[in-house]
Amino acid sequence: MGYIILAVIVIYLLYLLIRYVIIPLVSIIASASAGIGVVSAFLVSLINYVRSCVANRNPYTTYVDASSKKPFKEARRSYFFGPGYHQISNIIKGAWSNNVETWGKVRSWVNGLGSPWYIKMFPWLFFIVFSVVIWVFGSLWTAVFSAVHFVFIFAFMCIVYALFTLLWISDRLVLLVNSISARCPDCKERSTIPAFLCPSCGTKHTNLVPGPYGIFSTTCSCGCKLPSTFLNGRSKLEAICPDCGHELASSSASQFGIQLVGGVSAGKTTFLTSFLHLYLQNLRKNNGIEIKAYPQDSFNELEKWFATGKSESTNDMNANMYSIVYKRRNSDLSHQLSIYDIAGEVFENQSAVGQHQYHYCEGIIFMVDPFSVAGVRTQYESVHGGTLPMNFSTSNIGDVITGYIEEFSKKYTKTGKMSDIPVSVVITKADVDIIKKQIGLPKILENFKNNAERYHNNKDEARDSICREYLNSIGMSGVLNNLKAQFTNVHYFPISAMGHEKSENDSYDPWGVLEPVMWIINQYDAKLTEILK
Repeated sequence: MGYIILAVIVIYLLYLLIRYVIIPLVSIIASASAGIGVVSAFLVSLINYVRSCVANRNPYTTYVDASSKKPFKEARRSYFFGPGYHQISNIIKGAWSNNVETWGKVRSWVNGLGSPWYIKMFPWLFFIVFSVVIWVFGSLWTAVFSAVHFVFIFAFMCIVYALFTLLWISDRLVLLVNSISARCPDCKERSTIPAFLCPSCGTKHTNLVPGPYGIFSTTCSCGCKLPSTFLNGRSKLEAICPDCGHELASSSASQFGIQLVGGVSAGKTTFLTSFLHLYLQNLRKNNGIEIKAYPQDSFNELEKWFATGKSESTNDMNANMYSIVYKRRNSDLSHQLSIYDIAGEVFENQSAVGQHQYHYCEGIIFMVDPFSVAGVRTQYESVHGGTLPMNFSTSNIGDVITGYIEEFSKKYTKTGKMSDIPVSVVITKADVDIIKKQIGLPKILENFKNNAERYHNNKDEARDSICREYLNSIGMSGVLNNLKAQFTNVHYFPISAMGHEKSENDSYDPWGVLEPVMWIINQYDAKLTEILK
C-alpha cells in the first residue's frame, strides 16, 4: 500500500514538474529558438541574397540578345527591355543556390567532427535545427527578398515604360502634325524615319527611335551616342534612304512635292529653270530664312542655263528631283519643296511609267505646248513666212495626259472617287504672237475688264475660262474632258518660261512661272506662300 501511495506522489510530482517547469521552460526555449531561428534565417538569407546581387551586378555578362531586330552585333539592349528581368532571375536563383551552399557547408562541418557520439549528438541537433531554419525560415525570407526586389524594380520599370511610350508617341506626333518625312531622290521611296549615319564612324542606323536599344539615345558600335528623337537632335545627323542608301536632302522637313508632266520638248526643264531661279531669288530677300538647294550641282547648272539662255531636254527615265529646303532661323521645322522632272518619253511609254512619287505628290503641273497641235504650227507658218519656232513638242498631249492619269488613277480606283489634288495646266510659249493674242496677260485683263460680271469679279476665273476656250479652239477638248473627269481642282495658266526664242547668251526673261506653283502650294498651306512676301 505504501508503494502505491509513493508511486502516486511521484507521478503527481512529475506532473507538477512537467506542467509548471518543463512545459513553460520548453515554451520559452522554443520561442527563443524560433526567434533566434527567424533572425538567423533572416541574416543568412540576407547575406546570401546580397552575395547573389553582387555576383550578378552586371547582367550583360550572361545576357544573350537573340532579337532579330538587333541593329548591329555589338548593340547593347537597354536594361529595362530584357537584361533587367534576366538579372532579377539570376539573383533569385543565386540566392537559393547560396542557401543550399550554406546548408551544405554546415553539414560537411558536422560530418567532419570526430567526437564521441554523446558529444557529436549536440552538433547534429544544431544541424537539424539549422536545417529547419534554412529550409523553412530561410526559404520564406528569400521569397520575401525576391518579391520586394521584383516589385521595386518592376515599379521603376513601369515608370520607364510610361516615359518611353510618351517619348515614342510624342516623337511620332511631332512628325505627323508637321507632315515631316523623307523622300529619296533616287528610288523615290518615302520614309517617316530614314536611316542615319553615325557622325563618328559612319555606321548606318535604320531604326533610330526610342526603343529597346536606347530611349533618349542609341549607342553606336563605336561608342558614340546618337539622339533617338526629333526633339533632341536626331535630324542633325546625316540621313540616307533606308531602301537604297542614297543621300537625302532633309530628314526633318515638311514635304511638298510637285510632278511635272509633259511630252518631249514641252518645256518642262525650261519652266523648272525659270521657276527655281525666281523662287530662290525671292527666298533670299528674306534674311530670316536659311536655304539649302539639293542637289547643289544641278541647281548651279540650271543657273548657268538661266543666265545664258541655254535649255536642254531631260533624258533621264528616272525623275530628277530638285529640292529646296528652307526654314526660319528661329525654328527647328524645315519645309522641303521638291519638283520632279523626267524625260518626256516616259509619259509616252506605258511600260516605263511607275514612279513612286506619282502617288504621293501634293500637286501636278501639266505642260501643254500649243505647237504640238498641227493646226497651230500651220497658223504660225502662215504668219511667219513658212518658218517654225526653234523648239516645240510634237508629242500628242492627249496621249501624254492619258498615260499619266492611267497610272495616277490606280490610287483612286478602289474608292471610285475623283482626285482633289491641285492641278495646274500650264500653257507654254504664251509670248509667241499668235498665242499671246489669245491668252496673253493683256488679253485676259481686257476680257476680265469688259466681262467682270461673267467671271464673278474673279480674275482667276477669267484666266481659266479664256485658257480653256483657247485649248478647246485648237482641238484639245479631249484633254479638257479627261482632266475634268479625273480632277476636281484644276486651274489654267499661260506662261513664258524663257520670254523669247531660244538663243545663246540671251538670258531668260520669264513671266507667269511662279503663279502655277504658288497656287498649288497655297491649296495646302497658305503659310508657305507668306514666306515669299
